[in-house]
Amino acid sequence: MYIEGMGFGLPAIASTVGGASEIITHGKDGLLVRVGDAASLAQYLHDLSTDRDWLLSMSLNARRRFESHPTWQMTTERILMFLKTMVNNNASNI
Repeated sequence: MYIEGMGFGLPAIASTVGGASEIITHGKDGLLVRVGDAASLAQYLHDLSTDRDWLLSMSLNARRRFESHPTWQMTTERILMFLKTMVNNNASNI
């Protein structure tokens, strides 16, 4: 879901728990917040709403991140190639 929002130039805001840090670069194209840290989240939202230059920079970086990410089509093609390789390797070992 983060990538989809970034496609519209939206900086992603996510928890530090889980895999969001694999997609979001804190302070560049989004923000990562520790679970339960409402004060930091509130401060980040305030800063984004008042610092339009920072918001613009993060928005442009979010869009760039989206554009560099593989499409679903590319991902499914890679998976299909991998599965075909596995089937072919297993067939040759029989």
